[in-house]
Amino acid sequence: MPETDYPDDRPPRNRNDYLQQTHWPLNGLVFLLPLLVFYHVGLLWCGQQAMYTLLAETHLSWLLQFFIGTTTPYLPAAAVVAVLLVQHAARKDPWRFRPGVLIGMVGESAVWMMPLLALALLVNKMDLAALAAPDVSVVGTSMQRVLLAVGAGIYEEFIFRLLFIGLAVLLLVNIFNLRKEPVALAAVVVSGVCFSLYHCSAGQLSNELPFPWFEFVFRAGAGVYLGLVYLYRGFAIAVGAHAAWDIYVFLFAA
Repeated sequence: MPETDYPDDRPPRNRNDYLQQTHWPLNGLVFLLPLLVFYHVGLLWCGQQAMYTLLAETHLSWLLQFFIGTTTPYLPAAAVVAVLLVQHAARKDPWRFRPGVLIGMVGESAVWMMPLLALALLVNKMDLAALAAPDVSVVGTSMQRVLLAVGAGIYEEFIFRLLFIGLAVLLLVNIFNLRKEPVALAAVVVSGVCFSLYHCSAGQLSNELPFPWFEFVFRAGAGVYLGLVYLYRGFAIAVGAHAAWDIYVFLFAA
């Protein structure tokens, strides 16, 4: 298994290799900063009240408030930045980035979105709009939908991939000395299932509404797939692929 973003005491191999540099948290941060700025500035420009509330950002804010005791509107964004900086320092990666690597990461984000699109088109009976996290009909403009897609890509990947898989490996590998590869792959599967359940409504989970098995299976598979992208290609590329998929769904299939 290649070097990954999850905690590891070993320095990454082939530090100057593009395939390894996409895992550097600093490169991921440089890649994500424009997306974070675009999302939060866009919320101010569109008016937060007019936007669909992004649950991942809201729940992350609640979690941070529980541990820190206070919250601010930009605390989730600060948490993403802080975690990546701490992770980069812990990995002892070089404090530099190359523009060519970032360009490659943008291209990879589009490429790794394609299997999700191909699967969705293969089963053409699927209602793609139903696969979107929220009811996108409540989001009026194309700009608002793009903002929502970018925010979902950042914060859902942060919760379900970077934190979930990273903490699972930290606890089970570094503390309980279990083998990394099976732990990481098991965490990918569990995080994918949790990711899919997260997108179900309370009524669907309580059997008040029919459970959307088709959408659930697709989202679980998508979550596992994005988890593998995270492991093998890095956190930022997983965010980019997720955001690109949501943009496609929100703009062209909603």
